[in-house]
Amino acid sequence: MLGTSLLGGLNIARCPKALFEKYTQFNDEFWQEPSPGARNLSLGLRCIEAVHAVPDPRRQSLDIELSDTEIARISEFDFSAFTDSEQVVLQLAQKIPFNHHGISDTDVRDAQQTFGERGTVVLLVGLSFFDVNCRLKLTGGSS
Repeated sequence: MLGTSLLGGLNIARCPKALFEKYTQFNDEFWQEPSPGARNLSLGLRCIEAVHAVPDPRRQSLDIELSDTEIARISEFDFSAFTDSEQVVLQLAQKIPFNHHGISDTDVRDAQQTFGERGTVVLLVGLSFFDVNCRLKLTGGSS
């Protein structure tokens, strides 16, 4: 299912099967939401990986492929070539790992105007989930 491969680097041997199944189901559900959409979630994931300096950001772990140019721009935090809606995602994603208290009411309003209330909730939960996955991978929770 779309997004499941995001979990591929996590060491599931340490996790009870039932918990991993719930974790995977939760992950898969926000990839299926029409708003903000899989491309926007993929952009957010790449940005969070760039903030954490996750090795090999060029890998395409998701079914949504990004060009080498897009990945390079995200890694440099240059969002100017992206659409307005993509910039909303990337600006939020850049703040989630280490500046989540810096997410302003204006940031959230921009997301709500772009993706609606439900889409904004999906986006913020998804970005937070990606941050957790990156932290687990970087702290030895990966195989």
